[in-house]
Amino acid sequence: MYSKLKHTVLLLIVGFLLLLLSNCKNKENVLAPKEYVAWVEDKDNGLRIERLMNPITYTLQYKPYDYVIAKEERSNTISKSTFADWYKELDKMQYYTLRIEAKGVTDILKMNSPSQQEYYQRQNYLTYEFQGDIQLVDGTDTIPCDLFQMVGNYGLAPYIDFVIGFKSKDAIQNQVQHDKQFILEDKIFGGGILKFIVKKEDINKIPEIKKL
Repeated sequence: MYSKLKHTVLLLIVGFLLLLLSNCKNKENVLAPKEYVAWVEDKDNGLRIERLMNPITYTLQYKPYDYVIAKEERSNTISKSTFADWYKELDKMQYYTLRIEAKGVTDILKMNSPSQQEYYQRQNYLTYEFQGDIQLVDGTDTIPCDLFQMVGNYGLAPYIDFVIGFKSKDAIQNQVQHDKQFILEDKIFGGGILKFIVKKEDINKIPEIKKL
């Protein structure tokens, strides 16, 4: 009788400890918005990928919806209703930011001292035509760039950012079935055809964001 009771108590203690560890793990996997943004932008987590083609650095950032929302809201306390409103706006798309950066210059379009005409040709191409040289391979599908915006710095920074979006085939963004292969052709700075692979395992392990 005593042995049976002792065994039951031991099982209860083990169960309680397992539950406690599970709750701790779940809490660790829920990040406040600022922590969440830092996690997504950490290169070690696989969602931010750099390609160095000296002197140019190409950086691709995969952007889950919660990351986009946290960056736009700029608050460490975001309500569930705010997230719900944003989800309606962001639905059925997948988002990326591409940064092209050159070391030692204040205006990347002036790299290698182009003529004024060539400078404006570069600007025109990157603003209106570069979109056609970007695509995403998602499983067996090759998806054209559907959303594109160049964020010009007008000589104030040695880089240019591009906000890029593709139609999504995944019903739930953090439960993807395939790696994302982002492909671009650089016709301006000599990079040629570049490929960035965001692995499905890295997307599927993205932590939750805290919602009030």
